[in-house]
Amino acid sequence: MMLKGLLALTLTLLILNPSNLVSALSTSSSAPRGMSPSFRKEVLTRKGPHFVLDRSTGSIEFGATVKLKTELDAPPNSSLVNSWLLDIESVSSALWDPNLSEKLPPPPPPPPPPVLYRLSLITLQFFTLTLSPTVDCLLQTRSSPTPIFYLTSISFDPNVTLLPGMTVKASDLSIEIDVVGQMKSTSPSTGCVGAIGFQTRGILPPPLRVLPERVLRDGVGLINDRIVEFARGNFEKGARKNFKEWRKGREEE
Repeated sequence: MMLKGLLALTLTLLILNPSNLVSALSTSSSAPRGMSPSFRKEVLTRKGPHFVLDRSTGSIEFGATVKLKTELDAPPNSSLVNSWLLDIESVSSALWDPNLSEKLPPPPPPPPPPVLYRLSLITLQFFTLTLSPTVDCLLQTRSSPTPIFYLTSISFDPNVTLLPGMTVKASDLSIEIDVVGQMKSTSPSTGCVGAIGFQTRGILPPPLRVLPERVLRDGVGLINDRIVEFARGNFEKGARKNFKEWRKGREEE
């Protein structure tokens, strides 16, 4: 679980497959936590790092929420910015490095069908664990009354590597990764504002349970800092670039 403190989105363990996706999302008991309005609000409104440790069970939960805001080098134009938010592929490229994302087959309705992407995260080291996680996320823009872009994780693969000599299995760590995001146009409409939250939880292996809480907090803090820097840097560079390309293509039509 010492995974990553990336997007604070919730995730129940699913194998990404469009047919499995439908049944998972239609079953309330197994629906990803990111589908819950209360969970999304909790994660996206957090200020500062998130850290919860239960010594009795060895469970740990941590994460970070990145506030996003950028000007799009355009005069106030709500119609233009809101139209861009409806272009899921352009917005997704702005939010995440295209070299670290893969568009997957679309999930079934209900319409309008969201777009499904697999996002690769940076490799992270947490003491004796190395993680190179991927998170499968639904991307969708709802236009009632004005466009709001939503990102919701539905499954993940922590890709955990344990250092030689450890006696626990990766499956024993019960890692869960959640990522949620939301974005809308600013007022006046010269740019976009939003947030993306990452949350990870799991069970510490016995050797790590004896570490002082301060040491664990510091280790988690390094992961959170890397994730925040990664997510914010991607967006600040990608939003202007992709919006400019999108606007140019629109003008040439």
